[in-house]
Amino acid sequence: MSTTSPRKPRVLVVDDEAAIRGALSRGLRGAYDVVLAADGQEAIELLERDPAINAVVTDLDMPNLGGIELHRWLMRHLPGLAGRTIVMTGGRGAHMEWLATFGGEVIDKPASLDAIRASLERVMAS
Repeated sequence: MSTTSPRKPRVLVVDDEAAIRGALSRGLRGAYDVVLAADGQEAIELLERDPAINAVVTDLDMPNLGGIELHRWLMRHLPGLAGRTIVMTGGRGAHMEWLATFGGEVIDKPASLDAIRASLERVMAS
């Protein structure tokens, strides 16, 4: 008799700061299969190869391709995943208009792992 355990949900963490990616990976990996990307472009390349991701946690401001552009790409190519995207930001000021239209989960940095876990539970339940 085979006793396979249920597969953990896969979460893509996108942040240009290696320390934040590492902390989120360590903090989430017990409950989730965590995949990491350093910016939106790397995230898109990963998703084009393997779109089997259940949720995205992304920084808003990153070099190359930021969270806004990543979310726009998700809306066009993986709209279901776009609805399961959590945006983290260190400052809402310059992005207030976009954030008002985003309508999803927004977490202010620095964020606790508990807040991120709670957001992940909400987006994956929807």
